[in-house]
Amino acid sequence: MFSYPIVLVPNSLKRILEQKPPLPELVLPSRPIQPKKPEAPKKPEFNLPKAPNRFSQTGPLALAAMIGSAIPVVGQFLAGMAIVTAIYDAICGYMKRRLKYNEDLRVYEDLLSKWQKDIEIWYQTEEQKLQEWKMQCEQINVAWEIKRMKLMEKHKKECEARLSPEGRLRWISDTIKEEIDADLKPSSARAGKRDKVLFEKLKSTFPELKIDWQKGLELSSGQYPYTPDVIVHDPITHIWIDVEIDEPWFKEDGIKKPSHYLGKDDRRNDFFLQCGWIVIRFAEEQVAQSPSSCLRVIAQELDKFRGQKEFSARLSDFSGPAEIPIWTEDNALEISRDFPPQTSRSSSISSRPLSP
Repeated sequence: MFSYPIVLVPNSLKRILEQKPPLPELVLPSRPIQPKKPEAPKKPEFNLPKAPNRFSQTGPLALAAMIGSAIPVVGQFLAGMAIVTAIYDAICGYMKRRLKYNEDLRVYEDLLSKWQKDIEIWYQTEEQKLQEWKMQCEQINVAWEIKRMKLMEKHKKECEARLSPEGRLRWISDTIKEEIDADLKPSSARAGKRDKVLFEKLKSTFPELKIDWQKGLELSSGQYPYTPDVIVHDPITHIWIDVEIDEPWFKEDGIKKPSHYLGKDDRRNDFFLQCGWIVIRFAEEQVAQSPSSCLRVIAQELDKFRGQKEFSARLSDFSGPAEIPIWTEDNALEISRDFPPQTSRSSSISSRPLSP
């Protein structure tokens, strides 16, 4: 970073380049529920009723009669009547219980008879029922397997599509578009001597890109906007590049003053990086000597996100500009801004011995 050209890429874009597009989740259908296996009819849960006890209540009455026999005639009469009544009630109660028992027994016998018939029929058709059940299970499993294979094949194609150059480019474009925005405003900032040269060169070499200048990004504090020398925007990948041409000094009222030097633009660079922009800084000499070599640096950064050498292929006759050490504030005024004319198509800039 202590020599030009300087290329600064925000961490958010570095992460995007390092990552792969997220693959779709493979959701397989759940296993089908098997039909219930046919079961033999269950024997009815009905207990055979017990026959009623005939004289279950006569014991206490007989005892009362025996006690009453020891008392006078009236007592004997009442005791006799009690015994007769007890015998009558016992006989009537027994008959009722017997009738209820007989009714319950008929119900039980009917249920048992029906179960015996059902179990006989089931055993006669058991093989057919089991065969039908097995066929149903097999049909369900075959249909499930076909569906599973189709989903897996579809998932495989989706993964291949996302990992293809076109799919990766589409994912990069969508991801960057969500993260980066640029609200550019017209700016009256002073343009450098070489700004328009590079601006025109970029427009003619990369007509599909959006090239702009004399526009800036407003600061949240409402201060004077940061204005890139040249703005490069790729509408396909949504990459924004702040291209800067650093002059060592400028004149104000005939007095030379340092313009750009080591550490001067750190805060400005950080602002653009936080906004998701790539920052590329060239020394003025590099642009003056070989603007096409500078374009190659820009093209290489754009190609990283396009996934192919689409832009740098147009500049295959040019190598990148030779490195120039970054000057300090102390020696900025000593640097000459008179550059010899370009002598060849390929870059032949020689580094000057400047101590940073």
